[in-house]
Amino acid sequence: MIKVAHAVEGPRLGALTEARGLWFSCDACQRSAMMPMATALHLWGVRTRLARIARDVRCGRCGSANVDVRPHYAFPRGHAPPESSADPASKPR
Repeated sequence: MIKVAHAVEGPRLGALTEARGLWFSCDACQRSAMMPMATALHLWGVRTRLARIARDVRCGRCGSANVDVRPHYAFPRGHAPPESSADPASKPR
């Protein structure tokens, strides 16, 4: 998750080859939305980092600039995302 004031700039859009899009979540009003990767690449280009995108966006509902941006991955049913595979409590079914 990349926030506006986050010190890490995050990956470039071009490096997110497995992502289906970007997931935006407003901290103020809790609204969430997904943008297809083709649209994000058209708007920002392959070299843009997630921190730059987080600085550019505002919530469409409340106007807040405090929006989290993260890659959106789609996984087949029954498969866990890569982040949870390191968790010893999670086992594939």
